Amino acid sequence: MTASRSFFSQISKYVPTLHRNPREDMLTQLFAAILEEADGLPHFLANRWIEGVITTDQRGPVRVRPQLPLRSGDRIDLVLQFLDESGNASSLFWIEVKVAAHLSGGNQLAKYEEQLRAEEAREKYLVFLPPAGYVPQQDETLPDDLVETNWQLVGEQLTAWQHEQTDTLAPAAWIVEQFLKHLEEEQLYMNDPLSAEDVEHLEAFTAASGRLDALLTAAMTQIDERLEAEQLPTGSEDERDSSPKRGSKWPEFWRWYGPQSDLLGAQFDWTLRTLAGEDRPAFGAGLTFDRDTPIGSDLDAHDAERRRFVDSDFAWIHDPDYCHAFRTWDLQEFLNASDGTLDGQTKQLSQWVGDAFKQAYDCSRSI
Repeated sequence: MTASRSFFSQISKYVPTLHRNPREDMLTQLFAAILEEADGLPHFLANRWIEGVITTDQRGPVRVRPQLPLRSGDRIDLVLQFLDESGNASSLFWIEVKVAAHLSGGNQLAKYEEQLRAEEAREKYLVFLPPAGYVPQQDETLPDDLVETNWQLVGEQLTAWQHEQTDTLAPAAWIVEQFLKHLEEEQLYMNDPLSAEDVEHLEAFTAASGRLDALLTAAMTQIDERLEAEQLPTGSEDERDSSPKRGSKWPEFWRWYGPQSDLLGAQFDWTLRTLAGEDRPAFGAGLTFDRDTPIGSDLDAHDAERRRFVDSDFAWIHDPDYCHAFRTWDLQEFLNASDGTLDGQTKQLSQWVGDAFKQAYDCSRSI
């Protein structure tokens, strides 16, 4: 990790939500900015992804476009359109970016690939750009022709491009250097060797992960028992999944899905994850309203829900796809509130999550 802060860190201020923050969108915008600024960089990267794809006679202009809306209603994170000297599309790259989340559906990339085929270009490529070590979830399908890379490799390729530049003081070289520092800050690109301190952290993580597994598994059982005892809705088996879902990088997050149909079409869940802009993980519990549902498209209903949940000490945050009403508890707060035993911690977490569920349920029923 570099000691000084990158230029990009000054403009990457994230608004936290329980399920999503704009880190991915911000990083995509920053990546698009350096691709537009650094002459020849898009061609350099494309030829690293597909060897020799951009030949000398194809080195015309390149169009860089982030967040391209698709016919399906989705959006592709980043588009690189290479033009030949006649202005015709020679090569088209659609790039799906991931930072700390998984795909938004098992067939997301397959849907993109199908829509890419209809585009006008001599050669078309779908590129998947997640963190290094990304492990697809069981239902995620990666197309056979997918071009797979990762942020670590991109960082190495940007470094190689830098070494080829004769004017290291040029604005393009400087902005790429700042982006590389930002990737290090985001722990997406590592340029330092493994240290003894890293090994100690890995050993501690293995032990902590096992303790978290035991705590969260026990808490899920107690939460189920409380919902049944108080006759609160637990949802049918196809509406909820009480198995832990782990993220692709530390801090790993576990998510418990509660009932959806009984809370005005909302989904109740609780997680352990790092909130945007913070260094420490926290427990969170709350409701997510999908904007595609009838309740999500009814602004009057949303205003009523917002007033109700704000009055009930739930934070309310909107993002492009969802609305969230949630509460969070810092891990240190959790440790201080429990008696230091596994049983005590299980009871404390179960109480917090159960109380949040009951409060959310009571609020939704009274709207």
